[in-house]
Amino acid sequence: MMREYLLGMSSAIVLVVLIAIVYAVRKKTCIMRGKFDERQKVIQGTGYKYGFFAMMISSSIYALTLGWYDLPVHPTVGIMACVFIGVGVFAGYCIWKDAYFGIQGNNKRMIIVMVAVVVMNALSAAMQIKDGTIIENGVIGITALNALCAAVFLAILVVIVAKRWKVNREDKQAGEDDE
Repeated sequence: MMREYLLGMSSAIVLVVLIAIVYAVRKKTCIMRGKFDERQKVIQGTGYKYGFFAMMISSSIYALTLGWYDLPVHPTVGIMACVFIGVGVFAGYCIWKDAYFGIQGNNKRMIIVMVAVVVMNALSAAMQIKDGTIIENGVIGITALNALCAAVFLAILVVIVAKRWKVNREDKQAGEDDE
């Protein structure tokens, strides 16, 4: 079972790398797609700072907790959870401040990819829970990374939806004020 999981994870990593290469090539060929203005770059810098501090604080808490308690979590899962916290803080901050998507970027395509990541990882996590492989010998194993990845991308999608709802509500109120 572990060999199939590692093969699946390796395939997923190769797929992500290929998608990143295609994205990088397309980005180089399109002049305006995905560009960020100065305001967005400043906000992203602040987002990186908040994400970094969130990752460092969560890593410190994780390390201190390991010193005091025997956590039933594989070390890779604990470390990656700290990384995912930093990524989530960065993405949430930048989305809320309108600095996550570039100028004239294709937001819908990115959202579709995020939904696909959530669905694929959630299905994998559900299969692992069903098979009983997510917890082995009383320890949450590395197969739990799929659940963590799904949770982070779902949280990012929730922030995107909340931001769109807020903007639509503000636009509606501004339209009523003009009348």
